[in-house]
Amino acid sequence: MALSRFGIIFAAVLFFASARAANRCADFFEFRFGPEFTVTSQEIVDEGNRNPTLASLERSPLKARAWRELVHRIQAKCQASGECVTSMTRDKHARALLISFANSYYITVGIDVSVIEANAAPRTRSSFHQNTEKVQQYFFDTAREMGLRPHERAGNGHIHISREAFREHGEVLRNFFVDFQNRPELIFGALGNHLLNSPPLAALKSEQRDALETVLRDLDSKPAAALTIERFVTVIEEQVYTHTFYAELDDPTYYQAFNMTRLKNKRNATLEIRSFRPQESARIYELQTKLLDTWIRRMESLEQSIPYVRKDRHEFTPGEMVASFRDLVRQLDLDWSEFKILLPENLREIQPDPSYRSAV
Repeated sequence: MALSRFGIIFAAVLFFASARAANRCADFFEFRFGPEFTVTSQEIVDEGNRNPTLASLERSPLKARAWRELVHRIQAKCQASGECVTSMTRDKHARALLISFANSYYITVGIDVSVIEANAAPRTRSSFHQNTEKVQQYFFDTAREMGLRPHERAGNGHIHISREAFREHGEVLRNFFVDFQNRPELIFGALGNHLLNSPPLAALKSEQRDALETVLRDLDSKPAAALTIERFVTVIEEQVYTHTFYAELDDPTYYQAFNMTRLKNKRNATLEIRSFRPQESARIYELQTKLLDTWIRRMESLEQSIPYVRKDRHEFTPGEMVASFRDLVRQLDLDWSEFKILLPENLREIQPDPSYRSAV
């Protein structure tokens, strides 16, 4: 009997120790981010503005010339350093340069409308940190040498977040979506300003915000554990994402600041944050992913649904934009002095409006 009791106690201790170990593993769980870096010149932007559907090397002579020169310079750098090898491939638009490194990291350099675009291997934050110098040296620095830089708006700095970030909990995605929409000041200027390409709900039709309120009342009337990612994405796309400014070019569910169209993919499922301005450097991207990582983890820690704070305004003062971003940084227990650099230069010295509350 004593042995049996000892065995039961030992099993219980082992169970709770395993549970604690599992929780520690969960705390250290890392999910992946995928960047879309863009550089351009005003001449290339003007060329794209004359034909906004243009994503072709053959029909974009200025962009094609710049892309070929950039490719040549990167190839020369790789050959000189011996750190990487290059080959040609194709992306969704046209030919692209594939830069491969010995540690399996890679960068592709292609084109999009008005920009030259680099996509890098989806990686966790710690893995990207090990490759920051590569991205900076071979893409950003090489582009800058020939006068190509990130534009304040054109191309944006889209960031893909792997579905695994939400641990298959629809409620985490729901809270992240709502908290994101509660802070339109971030997209109206603090962290981005391309409303035509990636608008928040505050910039769209009033009936879409009506629809979100209705959807959330229905979803929140049911147990949170019953909400799946598929269910949340479906109701938002069918009932809320019914309009966007680029609807004439594509499905309105795609050109949104918070693009969920790929979350239901069977492979490489991601959430795309389309609203961040183009990254000025690899370091800026590191800070953006740290912000998103911390934000999502905070949403996972919540025990209740975040209420939707409806905003029907289409303009915000510089002080309100800065206040909104500072509030978010502080609520995530991050260092404002470190993250302030994510603001555009014209807002970095603006004092936050002390009377403005961006979200609950």
